[in-house]
Amino acid sequence: MKTRILSYQVLVYIAYGFYFLLGLSWFIISFLNGNSFNATAFFILAIFGVQMYYKHLLTNLIMGILSLLLSIFMLLQALSSVLPAAKKGQLALFDKLIVAMPVVSIFMAGILIFSFLKLNFKD
Repeated sequence: MKTRILSYQVLVYIAYGFYFLLGLSWFIISFLNGNSFNATAFFILAIFGVQMYYKHLLTNLIMGILSLLLSIFMLLQALSSVLPAAKKGQLALFDKLIVAMPVVSIFMAGILIFSFLKLNFKD
């Protein structure tokens, strides 16, 4: 039986890739800068790697909620660090990137959360 890949499933794969690459870049940067093993980044790599293989919908919901909460915290932290420079009108490209990453992460977490509803009841 051949199943058709929905466009929403492609978005879920993009969200998996985003979080996997985010964890991978965090792991590599921390390893190169401090020559230390970053267990948190490795945990993110392992969880999203296993999830890419199994594609469990309830796990998508749980990881989406956790990612959403952490992304909101990251956004608030980024805004608090960028706000003094924004008041002076001196926002650098790096500052804009620091704010944009949590915003994209919130969007990707929303994809994971709604994949539970969208893909659980597909025809």
